[in-house]
Amino acid sequence: MEDKETILKLYDIFMDDIYTMTPENKEISLLKVDLENKLNNSLTEEQKNLLNKIDELETKRVENVYKQVFVFAYSLATKLLVEGLDKEKE
Repeated sequence: MEDKETILKLYDIFMDDIYTMTPENKEISLLKVDLENKLNNSLTEEQKNLLNKIDELETKRVENVYKQVFVFAYSLATKLLVEGLDKEKE
């Protein structure tokens, strides 16, 4: 996993495919938005601002996790492919 920069470029290229919304995820997202709206209606402005900051940090954290998973999975797949090719030579 030395060349993470190249792998992260691939992540950026395929990001739209990675984040394609499945019907199940769409339904969950709609339910989440509904609950968030209900919660926001009950909060003060200060509480809304705090919640927004928490949401922003969570979004950044999740994006970093997705990138790490992509890099790991790509590297693992490459290693397995190379291993498989080496075994074919035997």
